[in-house]
Amino acid sequence: MMKRILFLLLSLPLFLMGCNQGSSNLEEYNQSELKEKISEQLLQPKLPAKLPFELAESSFDAGPSGNESTKIIIDFYGEKNEHLGLVASSKVSLSSDLEKESVDIGEIKGKYAENENGVKYLMWKEGKINYTLQYFSQASETKIEKQELIDTAKSFE
Repeated sequence: MMKRILFLLLSLPLFLMGCNQGSSNLEEYNQSELKEKISEQLLQPKLPAKLPFELAESSFDAGPSGNESTKIIIDFYGEKNEHLGLVASSKVSLSSDLEKESVDIGEIKGKYAENENGVKYLMWKEGKINYTLQYFSQASETKIEKQELIDTAKSFE
């Protein structure tokens, strides 16, 4: 009986660590400044509520707009050279020859790709807006996996 209790006590931490493997450690950030800038734009994309690293700063650019396309580009930067780009557009923004893998982003179907420079892409469409998350891994000290990009996309609101 004592051996069983000891076995359970020793096994419990391993079991709990195994259960935690599928979840990402995403960081919340203050969206208010970005939401204010976007509110003035023709295109009204959702924003991630969480990022795969702690945000140090962000930049916003409303790309060229016209009758055909409207584009918003937001770059998120972390303390350890992390760089995550978000492109929200009324047109598909990545039509390269990259081999794309189908992925589920909650109820939405998306595509994941990685280029020869280690840039990771996650693309999906929601309503009339095409989203592309781009993680530039070469300069980063933080390794971001495909699942963390998917979890970031799931946090959009």
